[in-house]
Amino acid sequence: MMGVSLEYLRGLGIDVWMHKQTVGRIEEIGAAPLGEEPEIQPSDDQATSLSASSAVGPHFTIRGFRLERVFALVSEEALPDMSLIRDIAWAINGFETVASDDFDFVWPQVKGSETSWDDAVRAFNAFCQIRVRAEDVVLTVGGDVTKLFSRKDLSTDQIIAHDSAPHDAITKYELWQKIRLLVG
Repeated sequence: MMGVSLEYLRGLGIDVWMHKQTVGRIEEIGAAPLGEEPEIQPSDDQATSLSASSAVGPHFTIRGFRLERVFALVSEEALPDMSLIRDIAWAINGFETVASDDFDFVWPQVKGSETSWDDAVRAFNAFCQIRVRAEDVVLTVGGDVTKLFSRKDLSTDQIIAHDSAPHDAITKYELWQKIRLLVG
């Protein structure tokens, strides 16, 4: 990893921060000397699937992107199929090559805050309402997005919703027929 330039990592959206340690202060602050691998602590901040039976408040991350007129929302469980989802969005956009604008919606917004499912749904829909334009097609993939996303103010022609990425031939055919009508 040391051979990779910082400009390359920043171009990928990775921000690199390093602590600068001086020789005299290593013992004073209890830091490991340079050259040793730091011990990585397991994180308890993992996004969990939405569940009404959960005693803890909602914790989730919805990934998304805009590809010109396509506004896509993807649940964590659908992330392994992100390449297929991007291809679907590309087809909806008429196979025009444009850069996508990626984003994440993380809940709760403030770590450790107590929130309800109603708060999460309201915040997520406010987030989406600001970003969805009248001419957009909204592509949602994943059960979590289906539970969160409100379809009010959108026509049925504007929404393509799947509980999971389409893998079987029948679902792909039906999806392609809907895309052909949209691109038409």
